[in-house]
Amino acid sequence: MTTKTANHFTTTTEKEKQMTLSGYTYQIGDLFTTSKTGVTGRIYSFAPQSNTVTRVGLQLANGSKRFAMVKTSK
Repeated sequence: MTTKTANHFTTTTEKEKQMTLSGYTYQIGDLFTTSKTGVTGRIYSFAPQSNTVTRVGLQLANGSKRFAMVKTSK
């Protein structure tokens, strides 16, 4: 579970704070660019959907938010 408190993100477990993709580990607050549409934003949440897919919440530079479905590795 990810919560926002005064511009600071916290999560309940270490596993929920990280995502591994093609050998790179991403965390809350990292910049992430989607491969399909090329949209870049700061990661504000992770929500594993299955063993190989994670829904990543991105906050874009213009302040809007969007989700990306990302194939992840364990």
